[in-house]
Amino acid sequence: MRHAKLFVSVYGSDEEKAAAIEGLNSAKGFIKREIVPQLRLRCIPDLHFALDESIENGVRMSMLINKALENDRKIHEEAGNEISE
Repeated sequence: MRHAKLFVSVYGSDEEKAAAIEGLNSAKGFIKREIVPQLRLRCIPDLHFALDESIENGVRMSMLINKALENDRKIHEEAGNEISE
């Protein structure tokens, strides 16, 4: 309970993402002081910010699935078969 890993989603370029994480890391002390009164813990955890790429991975997977479905649809159309949805 001495460490808290916080995943952050940032929209933008790789440089903007790196800058956002760097900014959060430089503001650790301020953020920690702001949350202390709201936490009922003996030890306040050290904050570690990390980039959350789950949204980007989800979008990429969705695009791959859509591409596979479109390719499958084309193959069936060329064969003269109709696909039901």
